[in-house]
Amino acid sequence: PPTFTCPECGESFRKYGAMIRHVERRHSAFGAFPCARCNLMFPVRHNRDDHQRFCVRDGSRIVCSDCGSIFTSRKHWNIHKRSTNHLYYERRLLQD
Repeated sequence: PPTFTCPECGESFRKYGAMIRHVERRHSAFGAFPCARCNLMFPVRHNRDDHQRFCVRDGSRIVCSDCGSIFTSRKHWNIHKRSTNHLYYERRLLQD
């Protein structure tokens, strides 16, 4: 089976994605991946992407697509989601 080799240290991986994660975690400069909304830095792209999905530091809010409830944090959205079984949301920049 084909293997993928880390260009930095030569470690081998069976999957390309595993090699990419290894490079990001072991060899990338700390904070190489900034959030596009708040400029918070992350050492791993996946962590940045997960953060960015719910980042409200730019003034946006998480809005439940089922009932229109508005949340200022991922934590509050998750509480609502568990108690109502509403699954879909969108991030919206709300006007005052």
